[in-house]
Amino acid sequence: MPLSEYLRMAIMMLIFITSAAHAQVAHEFGITSGYMENLTKDSSGTDDRYYTFSEKVRYHPFSRVEISLTGQYTQYDSLAGLSCFLGGGGCTIIPTDEDADISLYISGNMTTQRYREAYKGFNNNNADVAIGMQSTFSDAVRHRAGVLLKSVSYLDSKRFDQKSYEIYLGVNIVAPWENSFDVEVGHGNLEYNSIREEIFGVLPDPGEDELSDTMFIKRNVNSFYISPRFSRPLGSKTGINITFTRRYFGDTDIGYIFGSSNENLSPWASLWEGNAVTSTIKSFLIPACIDTAGVGYWEKRYLKTLEKDQYYLNLAESRVDYQSRFFLKVQRPFAMRGGYFIEPSVYMEYTDNTSSKSLYTYSDWSLALAFIVRK
Repeated sequence: MPLSEYLRMAIMMLIFITSAAHAQVAHEFGITSGYMENLTKDSSGTDDRYYTFSEKVRYHPFSRVEISLTGQYTQYDSLAGLSCFLGGGGCTIIPTDEDADISLYISGNMTTQRYREAYKGFNNNNADVAIGMQSTFSDAVRHRAGVLLKSVSYLDSKRFDQKSYEIYLGVNIVAPWENSFDVEVGHGNLEYNSIREEIFGVLPDPGEDELSDTMFIKRNVNSFYISPRFSRPLGSKTGINITFTRRYFGDTDIGYIFGSSNENLSPWASLWEGNAVTSTIKSFLIPACIDTAGVGYWEKRYLKTLEKDQYYLNLAESRVDYQSRFFLKVQRPFAMRGGYFIEPSVYMEYTDNTSSKSLYTYSDWSLALAFIVRK
């Protein structure tokens, strides 16, 4: 492992040790060791082991202000070039009183992500600002609303840069017999760089050749979503929730983008329209343990994408995926002397994905063991 990566982990450990001396500081340090059967989430089936070291420090200079710093380094065994450092900071302000009928919050975050030489083209900086409110005029009904502004910029290439905003409205209703109903609606707008449709013939390889800015044009895609959720307890130690989400693009004329077969890197992995149904059960039936299990099904349609080795614009097509996923997590928190808490956990997940593009038809199972220290 290069010396610079040891230094990054050493700095994270130093923050963890020195921050304990400050009463207004909360901190968390974590180590995770995991295995993924299909790291790249495609038909290549590349498996790998990984190790993650993370540190988070939260400082409260005032009761309604929180400043946070985070750092995380992930090391892969076989696909070492994918190893990366993710770091950043943020601030959250709650200007209203704790017992106010309407509570407000303002938050801002900045993060930076750096890969090794093989994947340095995906080095990026992120910034976001969120403003939200929640009303509690009734114990049984709560309303919320907010707006999120986000910017993503890539250091070596502007073709993946994005700017977006999202607004949302939601309501939560506590019904008789401990039933809870929640619904949220939202609208988003994303500005991105689309390949010009006037370009005919062979396009350069996006992975090898420098692409001229004249090949791209700014486009916007509007999206809308509605997400109802139902939740209730199942006995005294178990609870369940079921969520349905419908997302769709408001534009019929959507442009073309360069894709990436590795969803760990793709800037477009989260941009899709379709339906999703998920359900999660949390239980305390095992003494002193927190057990969480979940299952989900997604139907996703992505933007028209040119993948690797596709150099003709007329080959671009919308990718459609059908994905099923199951996960299980078991946590065992311990209280220690000096106000410390330690929490070992185990996480298992299985994914089955069928796609209109054979490259993305795959299955994957993963296992992760984590150890977290909090104070």
